[in-house]
Amino acid sequence: MDINITKEQFETLDDKEKQEMRRWGFWDKVNEMWHADFDVTRFVNHSENPTLTQDAKYKDAYLVATRDVKAGEELTQNYLEFETEEDLKQRGIPSP
Repeated sequence: MDINITKEQFETLDDKEKQEMRRWGFWDKVNEMWHADFDVTRFVNHSENPTLTQDAKYKDAYLVATRDVKAGEELTQNYLEFETEEDLKQRGIPSP
């Protein structure tokens, strides 16, 4: 289950709900929505050489494999994909 909520909807959440949304979700600047996955993607770990990536053909978060993934292999994504170029530059992090 994925959820998308507006900035206004986010502001109506209580503090614990906001904390959960920040932990498991991200602000999607393109669509101006908070997005969170509450399904198996919470088990995807970070890697600079990921097995999954965002598919740019879709407006919503949509993961595809970067290569053939073997049964039992860890699923990973470069979490920096969620950051803007400007945010990364301000933090001194090279773009993925």
